[in-house]
Amino acid sequence: PNTDVIDKVKMTTKPVPLYKRWEGMENCYNKGLVKAIGCSNFNCQTIVDLLTYAKIKPVVNQIELHPYLPQANLVRYLQANDIQVMAFAPLCNPQTASLQSKTNSAMTDPAILEISKKYSISPAQICLNWGLQRKHILIPSTVKIERLTEYVGAKDFNLTPEDIDKINSIQTRIRLYDPVSWT
Repeated sequence: PNTDVIDKVKMTTKPVPLYKRWEGMENCYNKGLVKAIGCSNFNCQTIVDLLTYAKIKPVVNQIELHPYLPQANLVRYLQANDIQVMAFAPLCNPQTASLQSKTNSAMTDPAILEISKKYSISPAQICLNWGLQRKHILIPSTVKIERLTEYVGAKDFNLTPEDIDKINSIQTRIRLYDPVSWT
């Protein structure tokens, strides 16, 4: 075959409006092809818009969520509308996002370290427990079994309301991932 012709063809697609994409997902659900439908990186305005025409409400919204990006208003809105909050990057680990030299991890924040020392557990466990107590579904990533074991231990204690307030009062705001760049 003449691959020169194929290499020079530029594929273009027309954008599909969100309501059409959601309708397609609802059709998949109604046909029993999926057990649930959800969304990812939807802000409050997009969720409000979606709920005006959705016949099936999203079960979950997966968003970047950690002590440096708590998204309190969005979390409150999702929970008030019975939409589960799934937190990706719950440890605010810049190495995961290939930003090693650009930002610090929430796990090195003085408030997190102080609480970690108080309980004699890792800063990662503090960050994860903070998310668990806010009723987030957490999806931390690791390839090391010892870290996975450490992460599971985050459910074995409870931060005090004062600890949670201290974490909530952290002023640093960092978004590790830019959803706009994924389109």
